[in-house]
Amino acid sequence: MMIDLIGPCGTAIEESKERERVLLIADDSPAALLPFASSALARAGAATVILARPYPLDSLDPRIEIHRGDLAALSKELAPHADRVFIHTSRLTFHASLITHHASTYALLTHPTPCGVGACNACYIKTNHGYRMACIEGPFFNLQSLILNPSAL
Repeated sequence: MMIDLIGPCGTAIEESKERERVLLIADDSPAALLPFASSALARAGAATVILARPYPLDSLDPRIEIHRGDLAALSKELAPHADRVFIHTSRLTFHASLITHHASTYALLTHPTPCGVGACNACYIKTNHGYRMACIEGPFFNLQSLILNPSAL
């Protein structure tokens, strides 16, 4: 039996080899970001999650520091203390204005990727380095490299 799969592969974010503090920012579920927390904790680092809405906290590693509330205020307070920041929210442009000073801020873009291999050219993301395909070069992008649309606020 032969199975031929095509799907979004993307580009991996290089894992830090050193102890680090990671900040994860999410509207609803931090699930897509939790591998970064696990990686930091495995190297005796620290992980903090900011959530806008309730989430079953008993499913998270008890070593993760949790904050719930206004994402903008909490991001502004906690981002300067993190080595890397990972964002998965619906209001990316709003948070971009708060933490673009942080060179290691990555946004998870849930952009449509119809073919997943760059053949259809439907998933282009506008960056400072030209257009990039989310299915090949994403789904995480450095926030400083993105050209965000202020009207999306």
